Amino acid sequence: MKINEVLTLMILLAGTEKMAVSRNFFAVIDQNGGLVRGDSGAVNALHYGPGRYEVAFNSAVNGSSYTATIGDPANALVYNPGLVFTAGVASGYSI
Repeated sequence: MKINEVLTLMILLAGTEKMAVSRNFFAVIDQNGGLVRGDSGAVNALHYGPGRYEVAFNSAVNGSSYTATIGDPANALVYNPGLVFTAGVASGYSI
């Protein structure tokens, strides 16, 4: 199995702004940058090149913490683990 066949970016966001209610966002992205599934806040995903993705949400996420994992979009085992990093985007609606 080739690694690019099973890579998925899973993103979980937890709101940290001073509000009474926080919201969790999540998105599962396939190796081509397609949005496989996510909550109602995940609206778009882009693939910029090997290992580079951007996920857009319908609410600002710039006051959130980000985490990502590598997995299979179909919930299968991952035999070729790797590293993943997250960073915010200037618009505040993407990571």
